[in-house]
Amino acid sequence: MNGHSETVVEQSTTGGVQTAKVVVGVDGTAANWSAVSWAVAESRRVGRPLLLVASSAGTSATGPASGEYRESASSERLTEDLLEGVRTRLVGQVRAVSTQVATGEPSHALLRVADTNDLLVIGKRRGNPWSTAVLGSTAVAVAARCNGTVVVIPESWAVPAHRTAHIVAGINGHGDSRVVDLAFDRAHALAVELVVVHACSGEADVSRDEAVQRLADFLAPWKQSYPDVDVSLECHPVTPTVSLLGAATDAQLLVVGRRAAGPQQPGGLGYGSTVRKVLHHASCPVAVVPQADGTIDESVPPES
Repeated sequence: MNGHSETVVEQSTTGGVQTAKVVVGVDGTAANWSAVSWAVAESRRVGRPLLLVASSAGTSATGPASGEYRESASSERLTEDLLEGVRTRLVGQVRAVSTQVATGEPSHALLRVADTNDLLVIGKRRGNPWSTAVLGSTAVAVAARCNGTVVVIPESWAVPAHRTAHIVAGINGHGDSRVVDLAFDRAHALAVELVVVHACSGEADVSRDEAVQRLADFLAPWKQSYPDVDVSLECHPVTPTVSLLGAATDAQLLVVGRRAAGPQQPGGLGYGSTVRKVLHHASCPVAVVPQADGTIDESVPPES
């Protein structure tokens, strides 16, 4: 892992029992608080414990051992203090909150900590020189390779201000059902509208009415299971990115899927990937759900 040590140096647990949890990456900046706040709200909503994770600089395999050790130990203490400060601030807001410090590159640390059934929450920054680096090295890397669902939260996002806003799900009509499962379940739990988007720019022989009917047929089992969810269907002859970003302008969450990593498909979001473009440009939180099978690249097709 680029010469970094990836050893967990501190972990608080609850009775040694493995429980699905909400995991959030913490970096101590004001911009990161939006991700922490979203994770707190989600932890309270679903009753899952909250795990605060931060990474500190690890000890290189080469170089002066004593100097490296002192620097690493100091970094770990500072990171522990950071997490304890955040944890103390959250006491009383969530039922169970714990902390974990790991050494090494942030995306590697987060991927190692989060289990498949966990919800991993990370923040992204905008409007400053570091935003591209953060998104490229951490958010995209984590969203591309995590075995579970990742939610990327924009800087300055306020949960209360968007509590009644709709949810958007981007699908291709024959993709993995996990995207639809998450979107319907969340819309049902929050009693908000669900907008399902399908971009049909590559279907010249299919009319918009036909595309909408196919989408309705695909969603029929979920609509039957969630009769209380108000569902709107949108099929547009434009690119997936334009369709999704347009529908999600005022949304509280955009749900998209991506191919699960495997031996022949190690993960990663190419520069032409719809998911990567959406992560960069979306003004609302984006949930990236791994596909169950690798036959479909993303729940919306990649763009050229």
